[in-house]
Order: sequence, then structure tokens, then C-alpha cells
Amino acid sequence: MEIPAEQSGELHHAELWKRVKGELPPAAEDAETHTDRQEKGENAWRWRTTHLLMVGWLRKD
Repeated sequence: MEIPAEQSGELHHAELWKRVKGELPPAAEDAETHTDRQEKGENAWRWRTTHLLMVGWLRKD
């Protein structure tokens, strides 16, 4: 949660995912892609960060 705390406003989910991957590279199974070319780890990330959207720290549009 350090990355959102460093921001003064909203952060787009893609930018946050990029920063997280830079600090903590995903495990091999999380780097695999779904049929829509989205990494499994990113897909899980999107579902598990809904609460960040609700408090205004994250944008998913």
C-alpha cells in the first residue's frame, strides 16, 4: 500500500500494476496470459483492488 500512499490523487490501475511489477516481479504462473492477452496476475490484481477504487485511490476506466 506504499505506492497509493505516495500519490496525491487517483492512480490509474495500469500505472499501479506497472509499479507493483517493477518492485515485486510476478511469479511464473502469474505472468502467464489468458486468451485476452492479459496476465493472470494482472487479472487477479484488478479484482482484488476494487476497494482502492471505492476510496478514490484508483481509477479503472
